[in-house]
Amino acid sequence: MTDEVLLAVFRGLDALPEPTLLVLDDFHVITNAEVMTALTDLVSQRSNVHLVLLTRIDPPIPMHRLRLAGVLAEVGASDLAFDGDAVRRLASGAESLELSDSTLSEVLARTEGWPAGVRLATMYLARGDADQSLEGFGGTDRSVAEYLVSEVLQRNTSDVRDFLLRTSVVEVISGPLADAIVAGGEGHARLEALVEANQFITSVNPERTVFRYHPMLRDLLLHTLQHDDPVGFREANRAAATWYLAHRHPVRALGHAVAAEDWDLAAQAFFEASPSVVGARGVALRDHLRSVPFASLEPSAARELCAAGLEFCEGHFFAMEGHVEEVRKMLRAGDRLPPVALAFLENLACAAARARGDEDSVATAAEAALEQVSHAAPGPATEGNRLIATTQYAVALLRTGDVSEARARLTVVVRDTPQGDVALMLLGARSHLAWCDLADGNLESAMVQARSVI
Repeated sequence: MTDEVLLAVFRGLDALPEPTLLVLDDFHVITNAEVMTALTDLVSQRSNVHLVLLTRIDPPIPMHRLRLAGVLAEVGASDLAFDGDAVRRLASGAESLELSDSTLSEVLARTEGWPAGVRLATMYLARGDADQSLEGFGGTDRSVAEYLVSEVLQRNTSDVRDFLLRTSVVEVISGPLADAIVAGGEGHARLEALVEANQFITSVNPERTVFRYHPMLRDLLLHTLQHDDPVGFREANRAAATWYLAHRHPVRALGHAVAAEDWDLAAQAFFEASPSVVGARGVALRDHLRSVPFASLEPSAARELCAAGLEFCEGHFFAMEGHVEEVRKMLRAGDRLPPVALAFLENLACAAARARGDEDSVATAAEAALEQVSHAAPGPATEGNRLIATTQYAVALLRTGDVSEARARLTVVVRDTPQGDVALMLLGARSHLAWCDLADGNLESAMVQARSVI
């Protein structure tokens, strides 16, 4: 475009008799530098033209200057997202649906207000049962999958598609974690570029170091990777498990190791996560262990101990004791476990003895656990198992009448507990401190302690 042509355009726009709205759709496909220069000149001029650019990415024009001048209005994905009232109006107007509160919440949870997703969800509900169930609706639903494949996957290069597919195995993704899953060292830059391109990915912290995919896109990516490239699915999960284990997120590591069907790595992750059987993440730990096909795996002390941990999480203490005895047999036959796993084994033996009411065996197993802890490498798993064993031993002392020593040990546990994920054990320790007060005749103190535990 010559300067003469550009000047003629500007004169023509300036001569318009009244304000005019000029809308340029799909502006992201424009890459010509001369067009960008002309556009910059256009928006810099005061005229009767209001320019609207519809684009997936910010255009390479000096937008910061326009913001400072107060002549730029920006409408992003968050501004376009539907709220509850908008969803109800769409469902009622387009499909004659009156959504229940629970269905409305589910629509918003699955779509996060994404307008096209909301529309697809209401269409799905309209063709479904009267109970307004969204079961089966997600990224793998045909209508959703066709849209996302067309609007996201097919618009990217093969290496970006592979990056999206493999990194979808994790719920949230950072640059270093992405680099662990997909080699290349450009994880953060790729994630930033996907955000800028509005590729159904958002940052979850102000620093823009952690990201997540839209749940419906992640559904599609996970299904596609698992179905089309099962080896890649396992490789990506194994890499994620290894990274999480190295960064002391053993419960997450366990979930990915199970998905990778890497049972040795899963056992290693479980040993590091073992204190969580009495912690805040105990339910997640149990759910991961439920996915392990113990019956079809080659027996080993490590896997038998994982099975014992699952029985503990399920509350099956007598079945757990059977697995504990099997582990001991395998160890006598020459199998090996690291000290932290042996400490956990003894803590499970404490739980089994307590279920039988055998306080002497509780104390013996607790002492054995503390001995193993002394040989284990420092870390949350070691510290957590130490606190569990200390509590078990203190309760055994209390039940056999040594109130003073029991109180001293329980006080240490309550003081040190923030170092491990052992929340339920902490409640137990505090409730037994109330028992110590009761045994000493301090009824008011016992009541205060008991109420705080409740």
